[in-house]
Amino acid sequence: MMKEVILLLTVLVMFIVCFFVMGKIGYFINENYKAFIIEERENTQSCKIISLDKISDEELLKEIHDYQKKCGKAGMIIYDSKKEDKRQCFDGDKTV
Repeated sequence: MMKEVILLLTVLVMFIVCFFVMGKIGYFINENYKAFIIEERENTQSCKIISLDKISDEELLKEIHDYQKKCGKAGMIIYDSKKEDKRQCFDGDKTV
């Protein structure tokens, strides 16, 4: 009977200790994940929209080259800003 009580107490203590250890590990992983996400957001660049009406050709080329240096790879979408339905501008995969 005494052996069973000692075994039961030992198992109970192990569960309690493991519960707290897993809580600390979870907190550690969560904090590292948050830091990773923040770093990823700082390293990624979102889209850049430039109106061609207000910029010269030289300024446009400079913006493209600067963006390419910052991001490594860049793509360009040109659409007719006078169209009412902008979705018509992006129909299909038309690359030049």
